[in-house]
Amino acid sequence: MPRFAANLSLLFPDLPLLDRVAAAAAAGFSAVECQFPYAEPAAAWAERLQRHGVQMVLHNLPAGDWAAGERGLASHPGREAEFDRGLEQALAYALALGVPRLNVLAGVLPPGVSAQQATDTLCANLSRAAARLAPHGLQLLLEPINTHDVPGFVVNGTEQALALIDRVGAPNLALQLDLYHAHRMGEPVDALLRQHAHRLGHVQLADAPGRHEPGTGTAPLADWLALLDAPVCTAPGLPENPRYTAWVGCEYLPLDPGPGGTQAGLGWLARHGGPALCPPAPSGPLDLAAVRANPRAALRQWFQVAVHRAQPAHSLAAALPPPPKGRTLVLGAGKAAGAMAHALEAAWPRHAGAHAPLSGLVVTRYGHTPPRPPGGVPRIEIVEAAHPVPDEAGVQAAARLLALAQGHGLPGGPLTEDDLVLALFSGGGSALLTLPCDGLTLADLQRINRALLASGQPIQAMNAVRKHLSRIQGGRLALACHPAQVVTLALSDVPGDDPAVIASGPTVADPSTCAQALDVLARCGIALPEPVRQALQNGTLETPKPGDSRLTHRGHPHPVRMLATPRQALEAAAQAIRAAGLQAHVLSDEVEGESREVGRVHAALARSAAAGGMAFEAPCVLLSGGETTVTLRPPSGPSGSLGAPGRGGRAGEFALGLAEGLQRHPRIWGLAADTDGIDGVEGNAGVWVTPDTLQRAEAQGLRLALHIDRHDSHGFFAPLGDLLVTGPTHTNVNDFRAVLVL
Repeated sequence: MPRFAANLSLLFPDLPLLDRVAAAAAAGFSAVECQFPYAEPAAAWAERLQRHGVQMVLHNLPAGDWAAGERGLASHPGREAEFDRGLEQALAYALALGVPRLNVLAGVLPPGVSAQQATDTLCANLSRAAARLAPHGLQLLLEPINTHDVPGFVVNGTEQALALIDRVGAPNLALQLDLYHAHRMGEPVDALLRQHAHRLGHVQLADAPGRHEPGTGTAPLADWLALLDAPVCTAPGLPENPRYTAWVGCEYLPLDPGPGGTQAGLGWLARHGGPALCPPAPSGPLDLAAVRANPRAALRQWFQVAVHRAQPAHSLAAALPPPPKGRTLVLGAGKAAGAMAHALEAAWPRHAGAHAPLSGLVVTRYGHTPPRPPGGVPRIEIVEAAHPVPDEAGVQAAARLLALAQGHGLPGGPLTEDDLVLALFSGGGSALLTLPCDGLTLADLQRINRALLASGQPIQAMNAVRKHLSRIQGGRLALACHPAQVVTLALSDVPGDDPAVIASGPTVADPSTCAQALDVLARCGIALPEPVRQALQNGTLETPKPGDSRLTHRGHPHPVRMLATPRQALEAAAQAIRAAGLQAHVLSDEVEGESREVGRVHAALARSAAAGGMAFEAPCVLLSGGETTVTLRPPSGPSGSLGAPGRGGRAGEFALGLAEGLQRHPRIWGLAADTDGIDGVEGNAGVWVTPDTLQRAEAQGLRLALHIDRHDSHGFFAPLGDLLVTGPTHTNVNDFRAVLVL
């Protein structure tokens, strides 16, 4: 995976420059870069870097009078001596700090200078600088900068920069590619990466528009990072090259520049193997003055409290059964399955002793595997697959889980009464544990899942279909484990905490029927292959029901133990809110319905509380959880003039309704987020709504009604900088909604 370096010039802006080294190290970075380190002595930098075990991997040559608008001197005729002095200063810092690469900014075209004169000067300066660095083994980089942000910048395109590098011909001169600048210039970034990966000396990133964290804009950064990681080069006449192994600089402006804002926004790194792999533990308690001073930060902290309470490591050890006489097999699926497996590995030696056999397999969503804790003994295999629409990796994982339950490939052969199966399930398991019934293909299931997701059906209805079209869900995995004892450890992401609904209940009896599944399919207009429809109609695909003796062990039902629930997470947040001096009201942890309508209802309740017209009195916070739905409908414009549905998940859709319903109320803020860190299929966990949301939107030409009609919450809130980005949280207790009334 790519290696990420924190850009200290832009990240952690609330701290003095040298103190940002410690902040980067605390966030998990082992490397940093800095645009211009020269305001602090090289010795001071060296001491901080050594103290915190961090390497500086890049800095720029001095770039002239930055405050006066200069952005580099390398293309300015007549200033060669100044360029050379800057080169010597940069070299001295590089040698003192062990920096392997120095970047040159070409600068803005000076008045009265032709483009040809500027490029001639630039090439001469590059040639001289490369020769100066070569004896020290240092690399010189040339970076194109987009002309939207820096009008008149001399080198503004990748192909232009490569041509200049070829003209100079120095072996230690390479390209610095900032994905943000290339994207802003409309360049085909994916093609550039495929063709020129072997010429990259350094890469930087930021999302666009806004130049904020990945996931806050529209740039497909995940795809580009995957290309960097792929050992492919399509340059003519060149063989396949190793993947890009240098650093990727995180050179972006944090959405929240205040204290803790950079750290809170680092969650996106988890999807790419970076250091920030779970939300930070909540900081100390707030008071009412702090809440009034920064409502957004308060809402974020209360969300973190809820997520922290739902981490499986907090409760898994206490839920474990005694070790069996025989073997212990672990099987599981869900967005939190990786974290649950790690928590089990950590607890098992203390719980059962070093000699208790433990092995197994779990499947989680792509990018949702947390780092294994230091000292952990890997005994449970973790694989990844697609969510919410299943893929072939999910099918293969499900087939392997079922085979292990049946004893295939299991050391010691099939399971016996003396063996124990620990089933780890959390939200997302329905899509991740996909094994189509006879007569159904993966493509069929993908089509059915997409239609169900767009239908607005409640999770119970969707899972009734999934269970009856599966060879592993709806209690069938438990049947395969018979006669072993099966203990299910679950994180609830469903209203009512029904274990038959969580991950479509692979290890519990299924009360739904083939007839109900057919009814859901009919309501949604979803067609099935005729043999499958007939198998549902005649009951061939019926699932095991309550009372089935095969779902017991020595006459006792298989136990199910909840590690965390939506209610527990909300109550943890409510306790933190009350500690801050506000009233907290948990409306419900089982809210269902259309997301935007639920948002409008919450807005009405909040406005009433602000007016003092009901039992809720300001200052207070209204909390709710559950699983709302988004029913995709054609836009209402004539002849589909408003286009296809936009981007966004349940939390964003709720926020659209909330923003509309609050009517710019000056004392109400809101946060809606998914506790797994991913709102639908987007890179953000959720969305903030503030008193000036609509005012800021109108200033950017954004029409709320249009985005509501297109279900385009991402397109509305991303340009406002109102997306909460955490990355995967490694838990999942469904929706979190908090409306703050001051």
